[in-house]
Amino acid sequence: MSTLGYGGGVLALPDALGGWPWLVGGEPPPLPDPVAAIDGALRRPDGAPALETFVEPGDRVVVVIQTEIPAAPRELCIRRVAELLRSAGCAEISWLEATGSTHNPGGCRPLELRRSQEPDEGGRSNGPAHRGVSHRASEGAVATYGPASAGDQLGGGFEPIGWVRGLSEPEASERKGALSRDARVKVSASPSPRAGHLQPKVAAPLRRADKLILVGMGSFDPIAGFGGGAQLAALGCADPATSRALLLRGVEAGATQLQQTFAAVMELLPPAFLVQIELQRGDRMAAIFAGDPRRAFAASTAFHRRWHERELEGPLDLIVASAGGEPADWDLSAALPSLLAAASALRPGGGLIFAAACPGGLGQLDRIPIEACPCPSERSAAAGGSPKDRAGRGSALSRILHAALADRHCWIVSEGLVEFETTALGLSLSSDLETAVESARLAGISLDRVAILEGSRTIPALPSNPR
Repeated sequence: MSTLGYGGGVLALPDALGGWPWLVGGEPPPLPDPVAAIDGALRRPDGAPALETFVEPGDRVVVVIQTEIPAAPRELCIRRVAELLRSAGCAEISWLEATGSTHNPGGCRPLELRRSQEPDEGGRSNGPAHRGVSHRASEGAVATYGPASAGDQLGGGFEPIGWVRGLSEPEASERKGALSRDARVKVSASPSPRAGHLQPKVAAPLRRADKLILVGMGSFDPIAGFGGGAQLAALGCADPATSRALLLRGVEAGATQLQQTFAAVMELLPPAFLVQIELQRGDRMAAIFAGDPRRAFAASTAFHRRWHERELEGPLDLIVASAGGEPADWDLSAALPSLLAAASALRPGGGLIFAAACPGGLGQLDRIPIEACPCPSERSAAAGGSPKDRAGRGSALSRILHAALADRHCWIVSEGLVEFETTALGLSLSSDLETAVESARLAGISLDRVAILEGSRTIPALPSNPR
């Protein structure tokens, strides 16, 4: 390989990088019969009754689909879930797309389905009612979606579901100081006005449902650890204020605490059944896990790590990486999984050269205020002059970058970012990869242990700090 994915095209690697090794994880084999695998997982789930038993006659069911799932596996899952829900005799089915995530907090939207995605007779009067569903026989093979703004289309917007201790609004954090990393997460169905509590709000259909079906996909998540699971409902269908509070929890307390908070929010919601898929490169299904959300998510995470982690003998001096091109580098918030995966492989004082087009700028995370925490980096003058305070902007993006790049250098090649933005985040804007490599040499970074990484599919793991 001699190029890195960048925007809608590629960047050619300079000759100086030609002999450097690439970090590439394994690829799981595709499922020989995805339809049979889906059926088996739904009928023999882990820690829960079969889906057609989990859902009882007369239930109001909400199905939440992760927005990042590609078209082909999404359609396979939707068809089989719809068939089983219909056969179980549920009274009403609502389909939602979870658009909220750790890099785009807040909101969800109704999911419109083609007729071919529905089971036979799915639109007839003797079947369950399907809210937010549009049968479109003329559409292509993929689902089409409603407006980006959830709002009134969700039949009531967002509703409170109880109280969770250990969460607070970003503004409250600025007044009272950072949350303790050891803060325990507790939930309560009764009102509580005490400090350190937040009343999460989720899309009204979730609050009113009898059962929830979550359909997610395994992936590396720089804030939550791994994607899918309880995050689909707790964050993916939350209102913006709840999403910001959850994001703050992850930034301040780490992925483990954030996953515990997701679980605490789920305790306030109706019983849930998780369907979590794993994909091979090329969007072919490699595995499917279903059942109790905690157990299915844990099995998916273990599978993802087994195939995609690449254990290193030791930390690297320099790593050249890219987000992999569109859509992963639309903005810097979206490119974070790749940037943080690469940064995790560096030694203190090491360097990261990162390529991301970012035509959308810094992204949502830069618009979420978090109290600034002055922690100046220890850069040398050659690396960029006087020390920079990566948290100086007081945003979630700056805090995340500070934690990941403390005592490390980072040069970014991007046509969509401007120098005052990158400088405020502690990043040095470079015109191209060759110039960035020369800057690393001038900064005194050794080139003894170097590597190249594209995207966030491969996760570097150090023996002393495994994920």
